[in-house]
Amino acid sequence: MEIRPWGHHTKELFERYTPGLERQLPCAVTGLSSAEQCDAELRNAEVLALWYRDQLAGVVGLTAADQHAIGWCWYWVFQDFRSRGIASAALCVVANAALSTQWYRLEIGYQTNNSASARVAETAGFIVEGYERQKFIWGDTRVDAVLAARLATDPWPQPKLTVELSSVARLLGSESG
Repeated sequence: MEIRPWGHHTKELFERYTPGLERQLPCAVTGLSSAEQCDAELRNAEVLALWYRDQLAGVVGLTAADQHAIGWCWYWVFQDFRSRGIASAALCVVANAALSTQWYRLEIGYQTNNSASARVAETAGFIVEGYERQKFIWGDTRVDAVLAARLATDPWPQPKLTVELSSVARLLGSESG
């Protein structure tokens, strides 16, 4: 697996978009025009593209939450790349790199009934801290979320997949990589 800076991936977003992905993306894709807008939004964020066997498999992102060295992690993986350990490995690598540079605490949230996301977060070293009532909106419905976090002082898991690290270090401003 390789992690690269997000490039121009309008075509992949449009062709491989599946129902439910709007819950994970910061934007909805309803046609080619909205895929272009979504692609532009992702290019302007701190987002890394996940490549598996030379195909775009998903993304992992890290957003600054505040001045206290806290970041919010998020990811998504296209349907045909799920259950391969891609999200766990990518989140693990990005979290390790972020916690070795400017971040002290990383947080991630997921819907309470999303056991796949729970496994991704746990495998990447995130520890459940609690629940947030009606945190997310899916469609017209508010849903509860699990809040998990990793601190720089927590144990650092290693990814189960081999991951190319150079672009991760560059994105996060690390001197090593």
